[in-house]
Amino acid sequence: VLGGERLSTAQMQRIASELNLSETTFPLFGGDECRAAGADYRLRIFTPEVEVPFAGHPSIGTAWLLREEGLVEADGGRFVQLCGAGALPVRFDGSRLTLTGGSPTWSDAVDPGVVLAAAGLNADASAGPALVCGTGLPFAIQPVRDEALVCSAADLSVLRSRDFLALGTD
Repeated sequence: VLGGERLSTAQMQRIASELNLSETTFPLFGGDECRAAGADYRLRIFTPEVEVPFAGHPSIGTAWLLREEGLVEADGGRFVQLCGAGALPVRFDGSRLTLTGGSPTWSDAVDPGVVLAAAGLNADASAGPALVCGTGLPFAIQPVRDEALVCSAADLSVLRSRDFLALGTD
C-alpha cells in the first residue's frame, strides 16, 4: 500500500484485515527513524491479524516494486530497508534483487509443552529441547520423534495464545 505515511497502526491493520492476504506491506518514506538508520524507507508488514517485524517474500516484493516504480534509487545497486528486524541492505544486480535478513537469534530452551501443544502433540513426542529462532521473525523449533509427525495437527488456539506468542521473550 503506497502513500500510507499518514495512516495509523490501527488503520494499517484494518486495511490488512480487509485485504485478507498473508501479508500486506506499507512502505513509508521520510521520518526521523529512517534518517537515523540511514534507510531509504521503512517497511511495515501486517498479516490479517498482527503486525510482524519481518517477512522475506513481502520485503523483497516491496523492494522490487519500489525500484521498478522509481521510488528508491539503487545507489551503486544498493539501498536500505528499515523494518522490525533493523536496517537491512537490499542489493540490485541487473534482474536480481537480494535482501539480507536480520541478525540470527535463538533463545535458551523454552517450555516444550507449549510448542508441542501448538503442533497437537504431547510430551512423549519430544526429541529434544524447544527453541525460538529467527532472522527478524521469530519461530519455534521443536524436534519430535519421527512417528509423532503422523499425529501432528496445528492447534490455532494455542498458536494464538499469549503463552505461545511470548515464547523466547524472557
